[in-house]
Amino acid sequence: MQPTQAQLNELAKIYQIGTTGDEEDWESEAIAVEALPKDYIVVTRDTLDDFRHASKHEWNETSTVQEINGGLFWPHVQARKGDRRESLSVCDCGEFRIAFKM
Repeated sequence: MQPTQAQLNELAKIYQIGTTGDEEDWESEAIAVEALPKDYIVVTRDTLDDFRHASKHEWNETSTVQEINGGLFWPHVQARKGDRRESLSVCDCGEFRIAFKM
């Protein structure tokens, strides 16, 4: 389960649209696997519905989710009390999903 550069580009677009409302200049958010700390991007078999369910029933705090280009974006999430609040972007890659938190 290794995302391709094209899949990472889609994730960057979801993040860009979610944070600015515009896809223009998404390249400034381009994600290269080798350049990211390992805890910023996660590859998972959790479905988009699993993410939606967790945001409502398991996470400590969430903002409203946005559906963007077939993926999901939350401007602010806090999984557990005491964790940092961060944005979360999730891209569906077919057999797996990739999630990016910032």
